[in-house]
Amino acid sequence: MILPRKIILHRLSIACCVLFSCLATGFAAAQEIAWLYTIKPGDTLIHFSRAHLINPDDWVKLQALNQIKDPYRMPIGSILQVPLSLLKQSPAKAEVIHIAGQAESLQSHGVYIPLSKGQTLGPGAQIRTLNNSQITLGFADGSRTTLGSNGLLVLDTLSLYSGGAMVDTKIRLQHGQTETLANPKRVKGNAMQIITPSAIAAVRGTQFRVGADKDSTTQATLHGQVALAAVDSEVLVSEGFGSQATLGQTPIAPVPLLPAVNTSKMIATVSTLPAVFDWPIDQGAKAWQTKLSTSPDMQSLVAESNVTEPKLTMNQLPEGHYYLSVRAIDQYGIAGLDATHGFNVELSPQTPTALYPQHGQLIRERMPTLRWQADALATAYAVEVSTDKGFSQPIVQTRVTHANMHIQQVLQAGEYHWRIAAIAPSNGAEKQSAWTALSFNVKPPPEAPDISQMQVKVSQNRVYIAIALPPEPYQYQFNLDNPKNNQVDVWGEVNTHTSYQFLLKEYGEQKLYVRYLDDDGTPGPAAVYSFNASPP
Repeated sequence: MILPRKIILHRLSIACCVLFSCLATGFAAAQEIAWLYTIKPGDTLIHFSRAHLINPDDWVKLQALNQIKDPYRMPIGSILQVPLSLLKQSPAKAEVIHIAGQAESLQSHGVYIPLSKGQTLGPGAQIRTLNNSQITLGFADGSRTTLGSNGLLVLDTLSLYSGGAMVDTKIRLQHGQTETLANPKRVKGNAMQIITPSAIAAVRGTQFRVGADKDSTTQATLHGQVALAAVDSEVLVSEGFGSQATLGQTPIAPVPLLPAVNTSKMIATVSTLPAVFDWPIDQGAKAWQTKLSTSPDMQSLVAESNVTEPKLTMNQLPEGHYYLSVRAIDQYGIAGLDATHGFNVELSPQTPTALYPQHGQLIRERMPTLRWQADALATAYAVEVSTDKGFSQPIVQTRVTHANMHIQQVLQAGEYHWRIAAIAPSNGAEKQSAWTALSFNVKPPPEAPDISQMQVKVSQNRVYIAIALPPEPYQYQFNLDNPKNNQVDVWGEVNTHTSYQFLLKEYGEQKLYVRYLDDDGTPGPAAVYSFNASPP
């Protein structure tokens, strides 16, 4: 049931005021707003009524309401209060001024379709924004409202009175956040309301924010004054203050908005990712709202998020110029004053980290595959290999697209130097990282020994081996297999002796494997000697 309560707007020292009546169950929308018309030279009540009223004969009602003695003689500059119900009315349109990301409107068949810049919308239009998106709507009196990410609103009332002499705009914000510049020309009588599930914010000319979900409403006044009403109670929220209304409860007394975050120590140029921006903790801040844009007015939105620590980390960010907006959020969920930080992203690939060979590593391969850690920005890598530390005459000088490079030529024993640099595109050109330079040593494994002069004799179940001394620093490694019985390593020995003997365990075909072992235990390929051992 609507409680009858007629409210008439009076002039205030500020350019904002609100009149409405409330529902007993929480409150909402029925209201009677008056147009405050300033009497000009030559105005009469009869002529005014013919020009502006639905029924010209209602001049009698205006005379009584405004206590006018002579309808043909009204004091110039005096205020004539005209109820909207008496004024000529026509529907207005809202225009899509700007879209960042994805914004959609609900169609009659229950499907959302994308909106586009320049599109017009009438009363009843339902609009939603998706993640990292926002839409700015323009209204008949020049007012503008921006709906942030993941928001939903309905254009409840868009009315022109008396051919545009007064504009009445009502928006139902179901959830999300709006920022509104209302009646920028300060036309007397123009009114705007943001109606949420738990409160109404109403103004006649100001800049303010409203946030809503199903349980609460937050409001912050940036310029002018806003009337925030809930549960048949109203608070006037002046510039630099905010209020909050929980569903079923009256609005809290206005509290000062948290000050702008100090961004003076934020980085000005991002050269590597991830980019980390941090700021001092403000007293009273419980969280922070951040927006990233390519324009200082935050219209070209790139991303937005809420963080619970005074730090924002961005893992992906193309090169360019950006603006980061940060607002501290207090215990009531009210966002404070804006702080905007401009910065450039001029990415350079990181200096690569070598994986193989490591600096000073001894390798046995004559044709090794060099490997390093891939860089997310790099599209190519410069690679050089040289026998001198200054790379004056590299033996390898190439460019590859993967984080490895196989050396195609045989490397002799000795010390080598190699270096790598990452290459990434940048504004139509290329950037190269600093070099990572390392050295490594090539020491090929031993070759197979020459056993052409080796003598092997079997006598009385015993094997006798005579062989030349191994070259320094090698020693021999012997292994005997018996293929007939599938036996492996039936005898073995590592030594530098020139003669060996051992007792046979099995007869038949024998295979003797002879290898050189390096001083660090690295074996070379085996030379194989086959012989038969018969029972005595």
